[in-house]
Amino acid sequence: MNKNIFLIELIIEDLPALQLHELSKNFLKIFIITLKIYNITWDSIKNFSTLRRLSLKIKNLKNDNLSKKIRIKGPSIEKAYDKNGTKTKNFKKWIKKFQIPINKIQKSIINKKEYLTFHIKKKPSSLQDILKKIIPKIILKIPCKNSMYWNQSQTKFIRPVRNILILLNKNIIPVKLFGLISNRLSTGHFILSPSYFSLKKANEYTEELYFQKKVIINYKKRKQEILKQINTFKKKLGCSIKIKKSLINEITSLVEWPKIFSGKFPEKFLKIPKLILIHVMEEQQKYLPTYQKNTKILSNNFLFINNIDIKNSNNVILGNEKVLCSRFDDVLFFLKKDVLISLEKRINLLKKINFHNKLGTLFKKIIRMQKISLYINKKTKKNNKKKIIRAISLSKCDLTTLMVAEYPKLQGIIGYQYSKFFKEDLEISNAIQEHYYPKYSTGPLPKNSIAQIISIADKLDSITGLFSIHEEPQKNYDPYASKRAAIGIIRIIIENNIQINISKLIQKSLKSYNIKKNLNFLKSKILFFLNKRFIQFYTKKYPKDIIKSVLSLKLTNFVNIYLRILNLHFFQKQKNYLKILLTYKRINNILKKTNFKFKNKKIDKNHLKNLEKKIFKKIYLIKKDNKNYKKKMYYLNFLKNLEKLCILLEKFFKTKLINHPQKNVKFNRLLLLYKIKKIFFYISDFSYLKIKKKK
Repeated sequence: MNKNIFLIELIIEDLPALQLHELSKNFLKIFIITLKIYNITWDSIKNFSTLRRLSLKIKNLKNDNLSKKIRIKGPSIEKAYDKNGTKTKNFKKWIKKFQIPINKIQKSIINKKEYLTFHIKKKPSSLQDILKKIIPKIILKIPCKNSMYWNQSQTKFIRPVRNILILLNKNIIPVKLFGLISNRLSTGHFILSPSYFSLKKANEYTEELYFQKKVIINYKKRKQEILKQINTFKKKLGCSIKIKKSLINEITSLVEWPKIFSGKFPEKFLKIPKLILIHVMEEQQKYLPTYQKNTKILSNNFLFINNIDIKNSNNVILGNEKVLCSRFDDVLFFLKKDVLISLEKRINLLKKINFHNKLGTLFKKIIRMQKISLYINKKTKKNNKKKIIRAISLSKCDLTTLMVAEYPKLQGIIGYQYSKFFKEDLEISNAIQEHYYPKYSTGPLPKNSIAQIISIADKLDSITGLFSIHEEPQKNYDPYASKRAAIGIIRIIIENNIQINISKLIQKSLKSYNIKKNLNFLKSKILFFLNKRFIQFYTKKYPKDIIKSVLSLKLTNFVNIYLRILNLHFFQKQKNYLKILLTYKRINNILKKTNFKFKNKKIDKNHLKNLEKKIFKKIYLIKKDNKNYKKKMYYLNFLKNLEKLCILLEKFFKTKLINHPQKNVKFNRLLLLYKIKKIFFYISDFSYLKIKKKK
């Protein structure tokens, strides 16, 4: 039996390099999910991607759908016949609608009522028909950032689609999308082999065929080829190269037929600060800087990648060297101009730059940041007040420079370089650079304690300001990166053990904007937003139910919250964890069913028996110890005590009757359980915790 081979290829105008790999993965993922929904199986599936194509090749595609027996339900017997047994209008309408032969009608009991029914056998849709139906849906489901219209079809996609190839073995699956009709055409390299060619069958789509057409369609192999060529140059030049994963991924997405060349720039440019040189080469030009072997000293050689291989490469190398030199000349010019004005004199220039048109200038922002930072410093007592004020005053001054205007991603780095040039204290220079950290949610945090405080103040000021003007981020819309800023605040506080009440800090920040109306409402909204980011970030590391159980207590110290989660997560792996959880659930269920009111009631010790006395004593000891544990955050000790209490409770449930015939005894025992339930809340709300199912 011939195996079905399916092929789909979209030829698209230059895809965004940073999104290509993700687009290809999503295309594959959505295709697999949809095939499973439609009960279609396969042996193997491969995805290919280049800057101009997304494709999938699936082997042994099988339609596992079988014929289905379908029941068509008619009117009930009461409605199908009148008192005389004559067929009603409902009966006639039903058989006419479904063209039902009278002799095929049956009677069936559905939900204890008798109905007329008709059963038919429905053949499954063919594989071709299913593919024809699902392919447009799959393509349009691929998540695309900044999708666009480009023709009359009024269908959006990330970039204009120029051809759609869809084959099942030798046959074209007819699909109309983006104003195009699917066909059997493909194309090679857009310069080296630009003509369209026809594939007779899907199996002809191979890596070898496209290699002849000067395209390495396999992303991983293209990347390997680039790394291989880089290693060759490393040996040839006798240098070392720091290969950044993100840069290599981007370069791999930029080319179909990679060819690495090396170039050189004059040594005079090496006097430019290293971070600036690297930024220009990597971020602007997508070049690879080289370093002297076994050292971190930057050399004046660099590597660049070309999308075509040419015999006479001198002109290409010369062209790239000229471009880079021109960039470095600009940098030298900007540096010379910028240092004519000191950082201190630039503070007044911040009065002319808007932070946000509704939130005032950057100058006003640094005033607010100073208030928040000094408040944090007062609580943590870590740093010199004068240094904090100085670092904040200079922190945004580099935004007025020509360098940052030309290279915005260098904000902070330029501030650090210029503050060193103007002989500022090193701690202040570091704070100017690091207060922008983390630059992505998992990125490095500021090491300098002044930078940590300024970073929290800067990010919180932006968040509270945006919430106050109703520009908070939405699900898929976060133009000011507020979500990343919130995660940054949480991580800095937790990972640097900064003991601060976040609720009071938010209030302080809101007051710095002179907000008086809806202050509590805004504070709650921002706290809720921060807690959501907490869940989003730490769910990757800890179970969501544990995080929610602690956050539900509405605590305001992130370090305290994190330690509770950490200890609960550790204790979850211990053998008696389940016993504790089941004990809580049992107590909770018992108390739910009672109408007694326990608030401010005291246990009558006269009604306590031996075991109950032991439990009562244990409650007293836990409460006493907890004051100490809470202060020092020894939550593991508290959990161990809770474990001992639960062992006593286990015996209690086995030997004592809660619903005692004497009302006083019953009330006393329920009150005891009520007091125990409150103890569980010392660490979290156990009702959020889930019992794991045994595998």
